Formats: sequence, structure tokens, C-alpha cells
Amino acid sequence: MSLINVTNVIMKEATAKFTDPIWVEISFDALQELNQLIWKVIYIGEANNDESDQVLEDIEMPIEQVGPMRFTIEVGYKKSYILGTRTRSKQD
Repeated sequence: MSLINVTNVIMKEATAKFTDPIWVEISFDALQELNQLIWKVIYIGEANNDESDQVLEDIEMPIEQVGPMRFTIEVGYKKSYILGTRTRSKQD
């Protein structure tokens, strides 16, 4: 049984430069009260390697009442990004 149902996710700027902030509006229904709900925005460096994934932002919120809710999260550019790199070996 789920504790929330995500009803909509809107990217405010679908196309932007890598250094531009990301704005995401999330709408959801809370099905019960929760002490803490954690949302994370994760940069996936490589599809097949979890080690290059990075949490860009996380927020915690208490859910004090049941019902529909909505919030916007902004993730700014961070210079400390470690982008996934692929190492190729030469075979002679």
C-alpha cells in the first residue's frame, strides 16, 4: 500500500543549459499523515553505474494532514559535479 500518490510532475524549463537551475513542481495526494517524507533530485551520471549518481538536492517535509499537496523544488547549479566518465581500454 502506498503512503502517497504522485499525481503530476512539471519541469518548469524542459530545455535549458546545464548550468541553469532546475525547477520541478510536484503534486501528490497524501493518503495518511507521515512524520517525515523525503524527496530527492538525483543526477544519474551513467545508466549502468550507481557510483556516479549524485544527490543534487533533498528536502524533508512532515505530512500533517491527508489530502492533495503541491510544492516546487529548485536545484541550482553546483560546481562540484562529478560527471560520469567512461574508460575505454585499447586492445592490440
